[in-house]
Amino acid sequence: MRYFSPADVPSGLQTVVTLGKFDAVHIGHQALLRQVRDAAKAAGLQSAAVIMDRNPLLILRPELEVKPDLITNDRKSELIDQIGIDIQLQLEVTKELLSMEPEDFVKEIYVETLGAKYVVASENSRFGKRARGDINLLREIGPELGFEVIPDELVYVDGQRASSSTVRNLIDSEDFEAAERMLGRSLAEL
Repeated sequence: MRYFSPADVPSGLQTVVTLGKFDAVHIGHQALLRQVRDAAKAAGLQSAAVIMDRNPLLILRPELEVKPDLITNDRKSELIDQIGIDIQLQLEVTKELLSMEPEDFVKEIYVETLGAKYVVASENSRFGKRARGDINLLREIGPELGFEVIPDELVYVDGQRASSSTVRNLIDSEDFEAAERMLGRSLAEL
């Protein structure tokens, strides 16, 4: 189920949750989302993904030339559905959202809205005001807020960390085969 506002999410959920922009839903994202799905099934919970609807740099640094997303939010949602994630909360990236203290973001979105019992995050995850939120902060506040942190392993393809920018660079350099390996599907399915 896809929601566009925390107010629309039904109450009483208990979830395993993760956060990302998920542009391209490449193999790194796929592995992360499968980990969320599998942990939720094992614990008898629902799986949830919190998705940013656009690159935060568009708001934080409008002077930068930020490349457009590789896929639409609708396509992103479709690909996440295919992995078997139960709940998608797509947040509109605004100045207000980006100015939230990371502790407040976790409490309001993960805990109060989604009932997080587990949070899956990687070592390079950043969120909240000044991107101060990270896996260490999650580990610190998790016990008080009632959730545990599950670390996600970064995925590498051909010696490069799976990332949307790497996919974009491979496409720009016309290395389409490498881009498809990083995506885990053909470019026609992007």
